[in-house]
Amino acid sequence: MHKLVVIIIGLLLLTACTSNKEMSGLSTTSAMLLAVPLAPIAGTYLVVTDDSGKAKRKIAYWKDQLDPVYLEKTTQLLSKNPQHDAERAFAQSKVVFMPTLYGVSVYPGLDFDLDREFGEQNQAIINRNLSLVELQSLLAKAPVHLSDAGIPYRSDTYLCFRENMRLYKIIFNTTMFKLGASSELNPPGFSIKNYQPTSQCPSNKAASWSLD
Repeated sequence: MHKLVVIIIGLLLLTACTSNKEMSGLSTTSAMLLAVPLAPIAGTYLVVTDDSGKAKRKIAYWKDQLDPVYLEKTTQLLSKNPQHDAERAFAQSKVVFMPTLYGVSVYPGLDFDLDREFGEQNQAIINRNLSLVELQSLLAKAPVHLSDAGIPYRSDTYLCFRENMRLYKIIFNTTMFKLGASSELNPPGFSIKNYQPTSQCPSNKAASWSLD
């Protein structure tokens, strides 16, 4: 609507002008009028720039909050041995797998027929064993990170933790599967995936575990 008013005024001025002097004045007036619609654009640019600054500050804030958490998680995780942990868990609780998330029926390192009921049973086994509860907590996202998917956080520290965590679960689950198979305790429909992970973490933060 604002642009339409400017155009109408410009046309009226153009019709009214009859001399070169008037046309010269019109050029100046038209330039001023045509500059008016640019004001909202400039304002929008400033808003976008300000929003960009807020976004950067928010990213920096969550990096400061969560990097130390995932750095500590990585340190604790690298001190563990997924194969030995699986053997100990099998001795205590028989067959139990580490899922991708709490209670779900997705297990890194394994192919399977999706079975929601087994996922619930598997989680119940974990919940009855304090060492497995602590292990699952270590392998999970930080609570505040898990509760809000909108947090703008995806630093190298977190990605390295996630990579090591995934490798740990793969080795834990495949070791557990082999133990279960030897005792004929595995649930039906499961098999080991043919998977060889590659690490992109810095050498001092990359796990030394390997799949047999």
